[in-house]
Order: sequence, then structure tokens, then C-alpha cells
Amino acid sequence: DERIAQWTTLGGAELPAGIESSARRNIQKARAEGVTVREDQGALPFLEATHRENMAAIGGRAKPAAFFASLQVMTAGRDWRLHVAERDGQPLAALLTFEAATTVEYVMPVVIESARTLQPTAAILAAAMADAAARGFARWNWGGTWLTQEGVYRFKKKWGAAERRYH
Repeated sequence: DERIAQWTTLGGAELPAGIESSARRNIQKARAEGVTVREDQGALPFLEATHRENMAAIGGRAKPAAFFASLQVMTAGRDWRLHVAERDGQPLAALLTFEAATTVEYVMPVVIESARTLQPTAAILAAAMADAAARGFARWNWGGTWLTQEGVYRFKKKWGAAERRYH
């Protein structure tokens, strides 16, 4: 099994320098559409429900309820964070991240299908990366990507991801 590890180096800037122009345009579009981002650890039910919908739409396997329950064993705001993108008070997307040492781990993004064109994921990533950099984190770990996941690979790459293959 060969995969590609991808990570983005965070700095003091709002956004890492290597982010491609298409990602920057997506961020601008989200802002123009009135998408805002906030941290909300209480939005776990939205994360879980939207995760199940997203996985069902692609024929994927959703994480079990025990995964979401296990987050309560960890400390919110220290071990994990949940950013939510919304418009007019309605949640559109969310991103679960884990944190340890100097690294933020991109764990679970979710988005309501009808909101994809508003680019809420781009808004969340911009906010979460800037927040992590401001709090002193040095690396955004995108995790491993299978060689067959070309779309996932390109998505991570446009957010300034460096890479290395591993087995």
C-alpha cells in the first residue's frame, strides 16, 4: 500500500504562502457570499449527521457513533477543535481537527451538498489555518492520500501541501 503524505507549513501570515490562487479565489467567494466561520464544539451533532449524509452520497463508510462519543474523553480546545461555516445563522460545513505538539491534523471535513458552491470549506480552512498559526502551530497535516485519489490529492496540493510518498 503506497500513499502520499501531505502537509502545509504554517507561518505567522494569515495564509501560508504556497496556497494557490484558486484556493484564494474560493476564500474570497465564500466571504462575498456572506459565509462566516466560528469555533463551536457544541456542533458535534451537525458534524456527525452531515458526515453520515456525505458518506452515504459517495457510498462510503461512515464513522461509528463511538468515534464521535470518544471526543468527549479528550479536551475540546486543547486536543480537538470544531470550526463551523455558516450563513445567516445556518451551518453549511464543519471541520474537525486534532492538535498535538506543533501539528494540527485535518481529520473530518463535512459540507451540506447544496452549499458547496458557496465555498464554505475554503472559508473554514482559511480561518482554521490562521487560528492555528496564531496559536503557534507549525504544521497542518492533511494525512495520507491513496495514489488513486487524484481529486483529493489536488485539493490538498492547492492549499500549499508539500508531500512525500510512503508505504
